[in-house]
Amino acid sequence: RKQKVIKEELGNYNKKIRRQYKKSVKRRKGKEQILELSLTPTEIENVLEQPLLDLKKRERIITLYEKARYGKEECIKEELEEVRKML
Repeated sequence: RKQKVIKEELGNYNKKIRRQYKKSVKRRKGKEQILELSLTPTEIENVLEQPLLDLKKRERIITLYEKARYGKEECIKEELEEVRKML
């Protein structure tokens, strides 16, 4: 039981990072702008009306999003806090 709770908490960080990024994209895209579902995070940043201008911050956020989405390792609380501060 305890292991299951710990694993669920870790998985939640992945979900929360993904949700933070998606909310950020939604805020920064134009009202009439439609994003293709097949775009990668890098491609999304290149076509947004209000992209993240700080390239280091952009690369770090994309790296953390991709870790949360595709990575075998779970994200940790500190990474979630980092994403929240940057967005």
